[in-house]
Amino acid sequence: MNKRQVSTKPLSGWSKTTFTTSKVYSPSEYEDIIQIFQSAFKEKLSVSILGGMRSYSDNFLNSEISIDMRKFNNVISLKESQLLVQSGATFYEVANFLSNKGHMMEVIPGSGHVTIGGAISNNIHGKNAYKAGFFGNHVKEITYIDLASFEIKKCSREVDSQIFNSIISGLGVLGVVIEILINLK
Repeated sequence: MNKRQVSTKPLSGWSKTTFTTSKVYSPSEYEDIIQIFQSAFKEKLSVSILGGMRSYSDNFLNSEISIDMRKFNNVISLKESQLLVQSGATFYEVANFLSNKGHMMEVIPGSGHVTIGGAISNNIHGKNAYKAGFFGNHVKEITYIDLASFEIKKCSREVDSQIFNSIISGLGVLGVVIEILINLK
């Protein structure tokens, strides 16, 4: 891990009511994330995942190690009505990509700074929840780093459905979401 990718930063939730200071890693490769977790687990340190840091609560705050996922913000592909995107991409970045392509996200939070990974981990909703449901309802497939095996795996409603359903709203407890296939309208 490059020393320039590590800093100590004060962190707070969106509501600015709870604060902590954490060693923040900003990896640029999936393998870097795995190495950070392996080292932290050996040292018995807790790890949290940072995205857009727009959670109202303090669920991502951690005084030991935090991993900033914002470098993983690429839109990988758009095929028919399905978008493959990295978890660090924000709703603004996705909307920018989808502009003039005839598609849009079904569920959109109040802040465009929310990351797609955060939207899954918290299973966010938009103003149209009564009609469209929650963000997780529109996720087709999740690629994640399994924290038990440190392997990159995929799951969906058809393949490893229990893991898939547990990752949605799971706050990163089972694994780090790295790529998401989303159904668009």
